[in-house]
Amino acid sequence: MEMTKLDEQAAYTRQKLDELRDALRRHLGDDADRILRDDTCIYVVGSGGRGELLPNSDIDLFIARVGRDPSEVDAFQVRQAIARALYDLKFPDPSQGGAFLKMHTAASLCEQMGTPADDASNTLTARMLLLLESKPLLGERAYEKLLRIVVQRYWQNANEHARDYQPFVLVNDVVRYWRILLLNYVAKNFERERELGPTKLKAEQRLRSYKLRCSRCATCFSALAFLLDATAKERVTREDVFDLVRRSPIERLKLVAERNDEARSHVEKLLALYGTFLTTMDRPKEQLLASFEDDAFAKARSAEGREFGDEMFELLHRLGEKGRRRVLFRHMVV
Repeated sequence: MEMTKLDEQAAYTRQKLDELRDALRRHLGDDADRILRDDTCIYVVGSGGRGELLPNSDIDLFIARVGRDPSEVDAFQVRQAIARALYDLKFPDPSQGGAFLKMHTAASLCEQMGTPADDASNTLTARMLLLLESKPLLGERAYEKLLRIVVQRYWQNANEHARDYQPFVLVNDVVRYWRILLLNYVAKNFERERELGPTKLKAEQRLRSYKLRCSRCATCFSALAFLLDATAKERVTREDVFDLVRRSPIERLKLVAERNDEARSHVEKLLALYGTFLTTMDRPKEQLLASFEDDAFAKARSAEGREFGDEMFELLHRLGEKGRRRVLFRHMVV
């Protein structure tokens, strides 16, 4: 069977993440076991977590510890290993010089859940990246522990609905995260306006909009489609969410199509559009930005992004139009 663009990217991602895993362990050296034990993990998010790495992609990594106090010394050694591993594999340097590579804990990801500080401290974003698009590189046991603690926080009132629990709190956070991505897009426009000229600013805005409408949309709404599908059962369980986390956005959509005949045509269109998106993105950023300076090119990509969003809405609407799923779909909207 001929490989699609989605298959090619998944295979390329597995290869590069295996290389990165080996490089990280090599640069951690004799300190690896002392630092990691069974309570510390390094995991990848973004395009690496989604299985969509391209030769020009950044690598976004997180460090987390469960059940042991975080250590700035250990975090420093891990940051050094990450920087050296990325250099070896010719990936771009960590964003902001690695400043974001602090050592998270299960408590830091959960303790502000639902509060205004959850947004301001970026813990909502960190939590959503863990649940929606992450893959462990080192410390898989710690990664599993971290997932179980975070998911348990969303299940605190499950005992009150033993037979019919629906993940309203988790849905709230996924929807809130999507809205934050939209607001961040607008805020970024104002921030970059002072740094770029009008032509380059417009091209960058168009590129970021295209990514927002395709990959960011797929990350959030594949999860909501997955949860709608799970809601057809008597109750949604934590194991359903673990299954969601282990699958990439594309894998979630494919599973929804396998289980629901009425969803199949919508998913097929989404996958075709997403393959086009990956093909478009498979070039150096300078070339991408130059392409988005062209009005005709940008208009075509904008139309693809709108079509992707329209098709995703139709998928969710079809899944949530009747039965038990309607209650959860209504909650996503109102």
